[in-house]
Amino acid sequence: MTSTILNALYAWFGVLISPRWLFMAPRSRRYRAGLRHRLGFVPRLPSRRNRLWIHCASVGEASIPFRLVEWIRSEYPRTDIVFSSCTDTGVERLRELYPGDGVFFFPCDLSFCVNAALERVKPSALLLVEQEIWPNMLLACNRRRIPVAILNGRMNELSSRLVRCLLRLLPQAREAIKLCCARSRTDAGRFEYAGIDGERITETGSLKYEALDTTGNNDSISRLMKTFRIQPGEGVLVGGSTHDREETALADAWRSLRRDHPSLRLVIAPRHIERAGRVAKALRKSGYMAERKTELENRDGAVSQDTVIIVDTIGELVPCYALATVAFVGRSLFPPGGGQNMMEPAALGKAVVVGAHTGNFRPEMEVLCAASAVEVVRNLSELRETLHRLLKNRARARALGRRAQRAVIANRGATRRSVEELEERGIIGAGGGS
Repeated sequence: MTSTILNALYAWFGVLISPRWLFMAPRSRRYRAGLRHRLGFVPRLPSRRNRLWIHCASVGEASIPFRLVEWIRSEYPRTDIVFSSCTDTGVERLRELYPGDGVFFFPCDLSFCVNAALERVKPSALLLVEQEIWPNMLLACNRRRIPVAILNGRMNELSSRLVRCLLRLLPQAREAIKLCCARSRTDAGRFEYAGIDGERITETGSLKYEALDTTGNNDSISRLMKTFRIQPGEGVLVGGSTHDREETALADAWRSLRRDHPSLRLVIAPRHIERAGRVAKALRKSGYMAERKTELENRDGAVSQDTVIIVDTIGELVPCYALATVAFVGRSLFPPGGGQNMMEPAALGKAVVVGAHTGNFRPEMEVLCAASAVEVVRNLSELRETLHRLLKNRARARALGRRAQRAVIANRGATRRSVEELEERGIIGAGGGS
């Protein structure tokens, strides 16, 4: 398979989705954002011997390489680092985390787009966070002898089979990947099954543990408490990274819980903030009072304890978790699910509750379950019962949170191991980032 065939397949797919894009583009900034960058017209950067391009697919991956970036900047101050993401929220988050650095949208995986982007960025290496196998980008990097490394590599069984088929057809793309730092032994095995040379795969642990906040920002907490009009001593149930149906399920559980915990507040942070308006509308239709964070910021006055607060701003999830008495982590209650990052509230020492569908975070769940540091619920009834038990026995909730936080701290070290591998393969250091 060549770039020409890949481009033809992409073009065919583009024709299929073009009616939706043409319909949505005038209505949604998300569909218009970064169009020039996606076509390869990213910012043109001056030639540098050492420039690392770090790609984070979306907002969820943006903070993962944070400690690694700090380490590289400290040890290799002459190395330039730029960042990309596939989503508008990801780009916004990268700009918040890495101010002053080049941040742009990842180009479409068409050969002329990736070639234009590589010509403008001129990276000495491309670092892909988690699982970003873009065949034309890999082919272009291989032709230009730009080494590619996968950081915090994770892969599910289905992706492993799909990538295996792709790399069998594109051995040159496989050759571009010089290093895969897998987050677990299971992930390492899946990358090897997918076709990456076993000698290039190493188990480093999860970088997510490194970037996690274990203290909480007191200023951010105070600001949110003021915005939400939450009083000291009030219990707070936070639903983080929620998906469709989970918001209403949490609100129903909260209404039931308030019979025994009348001052309990509910804060919901949907995984995709563009859903915030629809979530608020759906809750109001179900008989709840619901207000978005931006609405509360723009008016004075009290906020009723009966109000469900919907977070519709970027970068607020961790501060919201810091408010929590109990944190529910979404995309886990209903199948197919897959889960979201339950380690964020765990690192803050919060009592963490998840649904049973967390397959995309199996290594993290194994760590928390081994430490008896997470509550798993299988249905709405168990969700209500578990939340009630934790809210009734705050000492139990605090103990659960302490075990979770200790588990996070005990599993750090992936940054050091990843850096050692990058140096050993010459991706940074004398060969790539001095």
